[in-house]
Amino acid sequence: MIYCVCTLRRASRLSSLTLKPRPPQPDWPRVLTEWCVVRALDAAGFPASLGHTDEVRAAFASEVCAYLRFRTFEFPEAKAEEHGWNAAEQVVAQTFGSEYDQAEDVRESSREDFFKALLQWRAAGRDLKVGKPELIALQTQMQRGEERMEELRRRAEPAAGAARRRAMRAYWCANASRRIPEDIFMDAPRDGVIADLPWRFPTWWGGFVQKLGHFYARCDPAYARLLQELPRLRAQAERPRQVFVFSALVRQWRETNAERFGLLNDIHYPVIEQRAWAKYLTVQEWFDARARGYKDDPSVRRSAAERLYAALDKSLPDPRQTYWNN
Repeated sequence: MIYCVCTLRRASRLSSLTLKPRPPQPDWPRVLTEWCVVRALDAAGFPASLGHTDEVRAAFASEVCAYLRFRTFEFPEAKAEEHGWNAAEQVVAQTFGSEYDQAEDVRESSREDFFKALLQWRAAGRDLKVGKPELIALQTQMQRGEERMEELRRRAEPAAGAARRRAMRAYWCANASRRIPEDIFMDAPRDGVIADLPWRFPTWWGGFVQKLGHFYARCDPAYARLLQELPRLRAQAERPRQVFVFSALVRQWRETNAERFGLLNDIHYPVIEQRAWAKYLTVQEWFDARARGYKDDPSVRRSAAERLYAALDKSLPDPRQTYWNN
């Protein structure tokens, strides 16, 4: 009986998304990470000493989501790119040997000479818009060094490209479980709230991170990259004289970007999209129930953040400080 009720609720929610006009394209990485955080927060509860107002919970969820997006999207994708780049460079170096070493030395020395001259030029208080002949000559030499390296990389294809793809696939396979490690928040900003909570509320924090990992494994937010592309692919499929149908364009995009985003397996995108829109509704309803206007009004977000930081005896950090120590 309980299963039937849950199934009917899920079906009604999906049908409402299908029949009603959908809102503008959401930021899917934000939506899917917010869904994981709000579900984990509802399951783990919230420390009473941080206040009973719901807008404090909304501010906490928003801050955790911002850091989680960085650690589960930008950071792994950059690591995959790094693995691929290093593997390709090794192939180029092995292919050309001393020729590669000589080209790299020329590039590094020309780059060092240019930036050293540029610093001296700035220290002299000169107008950088007025090109100094020596500075222009050094810049031209540096560009030639870069072009020489690019030429060697092109000549090393397709072996370098194959090594790049193998290395990136190996990285994603090693991280295929998409689990959230226990120390994922270890490098959170010292002036934020995330850095204080593990030692102020260790029992609650451990339970929250465990619940977060559970919902993250169920959701797999990496699909957000494909969801972001679906509107563009639909528009492309509807163009006159388009050879490929929509499903073929989706598969082609997934195969082209498999190593970049870790989408190594085929994706049943209609089901993924329907579930994503249901998660979008859940997130919108959750924030509206706790702080109406939080998603659209910056003043509401700032007021909620100020209450959260005040509960921890901290001052609100500079909003321009958007980097993390990694």
